[in-house]
Amino acid sequence: MKNLILVFAATILSSIAVAQEYPVSNPSITDCGGFLVDAGFSASDYGPNENFTSVICHDGTDDPIVNLYFSFFELGTGDEMSIYDGSSTASPLIGTYIGMELQAQDITSTNGDGCLTVVFTSNGDASVGSFGAEISCGLPCAKPFSIITTDEVEDNPIKVCVGEEIVFDGAASTFAEGAILGSFQWNFDDGLTDNANWPNVTHSFAEPGAYVVQLYLIDDNDCANANLPDRVIFVSTTPEITVAADDYQVCIGQEVDITGLATPVMWSALPDVDFGGGLYIPDDQSQCFSDVILFGGFTPGEVIDDVSDFEYFFINFEHTFMGDLVISFICPNGQSIAVHQQGGGGTHLGVSNELDDQNLPGEGWDYYWSPDAVNGTWEESSQDANLLVDNGNFNMALMSGFYQSSQSWDQLIGCPLNGEWTVEVCDMWGADDGFIFDWSVQFAPELYPDLISFTPSIGQGCDSTFWAGSFITQQDAGCDTISIIPTAAGTFSYVYTAIDDFGCTYSAEIAVEAYPGPVPSAGADVPYCLTEMDLEASVGNEVQGINYIYNWIPGGPITGDNTLTPTITNLNEDTEFIFSVYPQNDPQCLVVDTVLVYIPEPPAAGPLDSLQFCAGDDALLTAPFQDNSYTYNWYYSLDDIEDYEWVGTSSTHAGSTTGYYYVEAAESICGFTSETPFYLDVISCNIVIPNVFSPNNDSQDLNNSLVFTGLEYFEKSTLRVYNRWGNLIYESDNYKNNWTPAEEEAPEGTYFFILGVNKNSNFEYYEGHLTLLRKAR
Repeated sequence: MKNLILVFAATILSSIAVAQEYPVSNPSITDCGGFLVDAGFSASDYGPNENFTSVICHDGTDDPIVNLYFSFFELGTGDEMSIYDGSSTASPLIGTYIGMELQAQDITSTNGDGCLTVVFTSNGDASVGSFGAEISCGLPCAKPFSIITTDEVEDNPIKVCVGEEIVFDGAASTFAEGAILGSFQWNFDDGLTDNANWPNVTHSFAEPGAYVVQLYLIDDNDCANANLPDRVIFVSTTPEITVAADDYQVCIGQEVDITGLATPVMWSALPDVDFGGGLYIPDDQSQCFSDVILFGGFTPGEVIDDVSDFEYFFINFEHTFMGDLVISFICPNGQSIAVHQQGGGGTHLGVSNELDDQNLPGEGWDYYWSPDAVNGTWEESSQDANLLVDNGNFNMALMSGFYQSSQSWDQLIGCPLNGEWTVEVCDMWGADDGFIFDWSVQFAPELYPDLISFTPSIGQGCDSTFWAGSFITQQDAGCDTISIIPTAAGTFSYVYTAIDDFGCTYSAEIAVEAYPGPVPSAGADVPYCLTEMDLEASVGNEVQGINYIYNWIPGGPITGDNTLTPTITNLNEDTEFIFSVYPQNDPQCLVVDTVLVYIPEPPAAGPLDSLQFCAGDDALLTAPFQDNSYTYNWYYSLDDIEDYEWVGTSSTHAGSTTGYYYVEAAESICGFTSETPFYLDVISCNIVIPNVFSPNNDSQDLNNSLVFTGLEYFEKSTLRVYNRWGNLIYESDNYKNNWTPAEEEAPEGTYFFILGVNKNSNFEYYEGHLTLLRKAR
């Protein structure tokens, strides 16, 4: 941007008038032009032991004020100049000056007669010097000093947002005594200026960037400010904001993470430089001409610290006579250096135009003054044949190149970089002309900002970035990531806000749609009857336009597991199937239901049960598994060869005939059946009571045991035997016709018994006497 590094303003500051040189040895000078020079001006330096007094007064054509501007002033050791404000040494002493104290300074009369008295003395040693002062009438230009303040707390740079208004105030600017504001212009560096609002102006910037606001002043004496009061404005760039959600269409109750990121954007621009045109040095004139460049791109307050901060001073120049020139460079605070101080005689510079047409320039050559130049000064180099060339007009001209300065570069240490740098050319003799085509001041490269740039910053805390919206359940430490769990259906907006260190607020918005989640139903538990069957699931709350994914696990027995009605085949055990459903784009919204597919238990079957029963009674046959949901069918066959005939439907059957029976039990769901066989044997059930037995353990004796014929058909029958005294001598709760008492247990005699015959848990009791006999040994 213009003005960040250099802004060139070409202004010829002096007027053109015929004048001449007046040596200080001249006791009286009445003129408003020309130069006051030392007595040795023709030989460059004055001599020792000089003592001259010269009274310089205005010529009556201008204001009754006379001014001396010393374009160069370098006195030898012990030499001095005193200047009095009036027409004699009796007038008030303005000052006594030595060394270089008056160089680039103005001395102005304030008395009524418009005169200055100059007393110059040099001592007797060999240390001499020279000086020259331009004589003019009227007040010299005392330039205003431009100052800008703002309503911002932070300054240089001032950090603002796009469109944020700043109040600039120039009221603190100062003017020379007696001078007032003539005109002004605010330059906002964005293509806009203002010359209507004083001293305050309000301005905002429409685009991000770096701007240098400056205030140009001209007082009522047409004197312009030489300083540039830079106010650097950084207008924040818009950060790159990205916002994203894990999902943008979610189920009610589903947790979603939403993340925002604000990345500051750097602004940068390479500054440009704008140099002006040339400076004409007219023919047959004797005066000073100057041009200025305004620097405004360096750090405010930055100064020259060392002569190495300069790379060079440069002019592209042509002139017919080197010996009458004084060329100086003056920095913004008035410090100056005379790079050429007369000398060199008739040596030409460039291809000079020797015609009388002062408007026709010649050809300029490039001349540089550098602190580390190998060549000497112009005056010294004019005596070196190796540095002189024929310029094509049969004149010897100084070659282009780098030269030493006549005065020390140390004189510029402490000069501000920002502000008005001036080149001044004084043609001390009233003859010969020239033309400066171009000129510049080049500082050391490291002093220039390579790139004007800035990057706003955004903090890491919740005061710099944050989210706003409904159903926020948690957030991370920097408030960049939030979790939401919508509890209602609808479209909800979430706004991510970032605030940078300029105080500028930026935001981005994201929307999340919440819809009712699916409600799966896998159906009621169902039986599997060992044949192919379909499950039947359903889903409630399905939203139109959303595709849903169905799944069944385990998938082995299932075909078509991505449908609501999968088919089950080859299931061999009870299995709980899990039915899941989720929106295609929201796997996290998965919900499940289960269904048990079971194989009904077939009725129990028993082995063949052989039963005996007494003739004339019924045998109760019972199915091995009793269940009210089962159906039963009884079948009978006499010999298990002929066809069975159906004989009943209850869980029990009363069999009355010898033969083969079986019961078929069937469960009610799948109709699974089982068969249990029975065999019935009809027998005589009469009990024969013996009246005698002989337990001799004789294998030939059939009455060794007490046997009740027919008792073998009645298990768990009881027997009690008593002796003749009523003592119980034997008992059994499951008598097996096996009592064979020893003699010591039961000697011969009569015994009493009680027999309980177990007929289907109904006991019949028989009582009687029996005789126990033993054979003689």
